[in-house]
Amino acid sequence: MHLLHCWTAAFSLYQRTSKAYSETDGEPESFGIAKLESMMIFTRLIGALRAERRYHARLKELYRLSDRELAASGLSRSDIPRIAWESARA
Repeated sequence: MHLLHCWTAAFSLYQRTSKAYSETDGEPESFGIAKLESMMIFTRLIGALRAERRYHARLKELYRLSDRELAASGLSRSDIPRIAWESARA
């Protein structure tokens, strides 16, 4: 589901950039600001995709542990998604 939101954001970014350029009548200064905003959004999008990949990698690692190993760490299976997400965002 997160990946769908990321691709939707990317398409929205493309539309905003195209619209921003057409509204500036090709003026370099205005388009430069729109381009900078686009790059910032794109950087956030890439960061979100990387966090998503780390999250799924952490989930895979933690779900491989047995219930006994989790209990020894003071965790339960219901804690796994939260811990994986916190780890991915760090």
